[in-house]
Amino acid sequence: MQGGGQNSSSQSSGLGGELRDQEFAIILDTLAECQGRRKEMAEKLGISPRTLRYKLAKMRDAGIDIPG
Repeated sequence: MQGGGQNSSSQSSGLGGELRDQEFAIILDTLAECQGRRKEMAEKLGISPRTLRYKLAKMRDAGIDIPG
């Protein structure tokens, strides 16, 4: 039974990483679609410009090159 608990924990970590990667991909696609216009990006993504800045900074910290 304990092994099952450990499996669940490592699956959660993997899922979190996958979700983060998908979020980053969506942000990059939207960046290209909006030609770098951050206000338009935030509106399309349904988030505030401040949240977008936070997410872009998080992506930079993860080593992702943000064009524009």
